[in-house]
Amino acid sequence: MSDEAAAPSGPWFGTRLWLLAAVFLGLLLIAWVALNKGPTSILRWAVKSYDPALRLQTGRTIFRDGEWVLRDLRLLMHGQKDPLLTLKEARVGLGRQWIRGQIGSLTLIEPFIRLHPPAVEYLSQNSGAGGFEFAWGIGEVTVERGHLWVENFGESGVDVSAGIEGKLRQLGPAHPGEKHELVIGNFYLASHNPSGSLPVMGAGQCLLSFTLGGWEAGRVASLRVDDGWMIAGEGLEHLLVAESSDADQEPGAALVFDSVELVNLQVQPDVLPGGLPAVSLQVNTALRDVPFGAVAEELADNRHQIEFSNIELLSPTDPLRRAVTVRSAFVIFTLGGLARRDLEEIKLIAPTVYVGEPLFEYMDVSDEEVKEATPAQGGDDWNVKKLSVNFGRVVLAVGGRSKVGLPLSFHTQVSNLSLSSLAGLNVEFVLKVPEEDYDFPAYDLTLSKVRGELLFNYPPDILRNNLVNVVEFGRARWRNFHAREMWISATFDRAGINGDFGGRAYRGYLNGGFSFLFQPESPWTGWITGEGLDLDLLTADGAPQHFVMNGLADFKVEVNGQANVVERVKGEMVGRGGGRLVVNKLNDILEALPPEWPALKSELSRVSLETLRDFNYSEAKSEFWFVGKQGIIDIRMKGPAGSRNFELVFHGDDPERKGAWQRGGQR
Repeated sequence: MSDEAAAPSGPWFGTRLWLLAAVFLGLLLIAWVALNKGPTSILRWAVKSYDPALRLQTGRTIFRDGEWVLRDLRLLMHGQKDPLLTLKEARVGLGRQWIRGQIGSLTLIEPFIRLHPPAVEYLSQNSGAGGFEFAWGIGEVTVERGHLWVENFGESGVDVSAGIEGKLRQLGPAHPGEKHELVIGNFYLASHNPSGSLPVMGAGQCLLSFTLGGWEAGRVASLRVDDGWMIAGEGLEHLLVAESSDADQEPGAALVFDSVELVNLQVQPDVLPGGLPAVSLQVNTALRDVPFGAVAEELADNRHQIEFSNIELLSPTDPLRRAVTVRSAFVIFTLGGLARRDLEEIKLIAPTVYVGEPLFEYMDVSDEEVKEATPAQGGDDWNVKKLSVNFGRVVLAVGGRSKVGLPLSFHTQVSNLSLSSLAGLNVEFVLKVPEEDYDFPAYDLTLSKVRGELLFNYPPDILRNNLVNVVEFGRARWRNFHAREMWISATFDRAGINGDFGGRAYRGYLNGGFSFLFQPESPWTGWITGEGLDLDLLTADGAPQHFVMNGLADFKVEVNGQANVVERVKGEMVGRGGGRLVVNKLNDILEALPPEWPALKSELSRVSLETLRDFNYSEAKSEFWFVGKQGIIDIRMKGPAGSRNFELVFHGDDPERKGAWQRGGQR
């Protein structure tokens, strides 16, 4: 074959020649653009082609160590001055497959994403509207010191601030099941308010886990919040109300979380009843398969229980004196209820109320704090749906002492208790005193079958006591004396305690009363009367080895003291008709006559005393009074054998008889 025959010829050769020339010119044009305009121009063109409403601004760009480095990037929406994204630096490691859309690595340094309402609305309406699609992939994405700020998000108006850190490997459509984790630090969520955001929730660290395939299907693997905080108040309440009415319209409402976990979340009510110290409620909870739009509502409806132990409310003037103590308090609540200031239930186990100055001082100070605070709005009152108290105890704190137990325990249950402060408490309920026996060894006092109901109302009704009705005692014993069918009622106010009591004893009836003041070393007084008492039974219990009597009598006794000291006892006893007196101790009394007495005085005393050994009387009256261990008993009796009048003087700690007691009956 000749050379002429091998040479190409004809129109097809010319067409191919022109095609090669066009390709060559196109490559030259691309090279010229790349060299003169730079790769950032291509990037800006790609962003604009993907979404015409977006604009990309870039700073310097360099190639360094196999990476394409872009600095000072800003992504803006058309018509908005605040950028959606600012990026201090982006490092793109192209790798070997970059021409096929597979990038080796991408490092984002200090990305700041700002989503304001117009941006959120536009992106939610135009997501996925890009101008081109291709099978992209990134071997590793690193986010360093990132930050997200969302302002007035959705109908509920949420402000979100969060730091973002993490490494995502094998990111792209080719690896839809690859699990990715982002660490969200310094998380802060608030309800948007023109006058200032209302804080709702925050955490030092959260962990968000997802897969690209799940994200495209509208699912997030998990969100875990560790050691966060929440303020249950106006901000949370606003979000709950808004989300319950517009949950389906929220951006991203269809996104489903496979798991949401809150671990050691400290929940603090923003407003507490005056007088209560700040409290923090620890919450641990988990949700499964919950839509994004329903997360808040689901969390709000979950019931939680927390226990507080060894609670003490102390006197504001003396921290060593207690007003109220509670061994255990169980609080059952929901987050939504806390936001509305509603508690599901409070269970108080073994509370002790110290009725005295510390209690009233505490309530007075609480009242002042409430008055000095900003006046509460109409909806600021707290409501407890159910309050139950078990194994309660009331203790008198008289004269600075707080170990004198009232002879009763109590339990009660109240529904829909409303309060704004402890001092402003407005409540009426019944304290049930279960039947029980009480023993007070220090006072040699025993009370049996104590029972009753106390109607408690606070603040006290002007026309009623704040503690009314009666506590009953089946039997009572003090030393050797006994009584039955006893009752007691007490009235408490800031000055002290006043009470009345009564019951049956020795075939007669007793009535009495008492009054205590709360001040340290305060004086107190008491009185008791008896009608128709059987002296045979009374003296048999009292001092049968000394003397016994029979017949009926009435008596009255007044007692005065200070703190725990009995200072004065005064009383009288009057017989009802006749009776008999037998002095069993007479021989001992005769033997105790002073030997230094003259014979005449000793004999007259002996004869006088012998007339009391066995004496029948028709009338009898005795008056007595004591101060400390010193005292006088004056006895006057009449009978068939004549009159018997004598006076017993007790010198106590005055053996030399230098005091006024030497004057005998002169009083």
